[in-house]
Amino acid sequence: RLTVDWLGSGIYLVGLTGLMVGLAFGGIYGWTTGWVLAGIGAFIVAAPLFLWVESHRPDPLLDLSLFQIRLFAMGNLTSLLNGVARNGVLFLLVFYFQGVKGDDPVMAGILLAPLAIGLLVLSPISGALADPHGSRLLADQRGITDHDREGIVQVVHQLDRRPRLPDLGLVLLPLLLQRRVQPAHVPRQA
Repeated sequence: RLTVDWLGSGIYLVGLTGLMVGLAFGGIYGWTTGWVLAGIGAFIVAAPLFLWVESHRPDPLLDLSLFQIRLFAMGNLTSLLNGVARNGVLFLLVFYFQGVKGDDPVMAGILLAPLAIGLLVLSPISGALADPHGSRLLADQRGITDHDREGIVQVVHQLDRRPRLPDLGLVLLPLLLQRRVQPAHVPRQA
């Protein structure tokens, strides 16, 4: 019988909330503010505590033994690095729209909305495609689409003087990004 890992869930909640609060408000209120330091400190204490608790629970929130499966571990590492790169591009696109194009912050956010909506719509579809077809075949196609994505970004950059063309590029980017799919679920090994 499976049970809910309330202890692991609580430690995860406290640690992640502390990290998010500390990083979000540290630059605004100062990194030496007491509650910002408390949030980051809560994360520093909760992260190893969470890993220890999860390694000793019969039904953990995060089954750490899954990371012994090389395909699972490398797939998650690849997804992490892909997410860091994708969010880095989003971060830089805001500066591009505001600094280079001269848009105000609201317009920069509106121009990035197609990318967020595209990722929201295509993420469940990519997971559903990975289940019957496997993640390796679809992940191999990612190398091709990375090249395609760079081409689209270059075309959008070169033709940026035309109205609404960046929107087209930002609609196409999630389609190409989400072709790097992972299984929606990982079957348990016997």
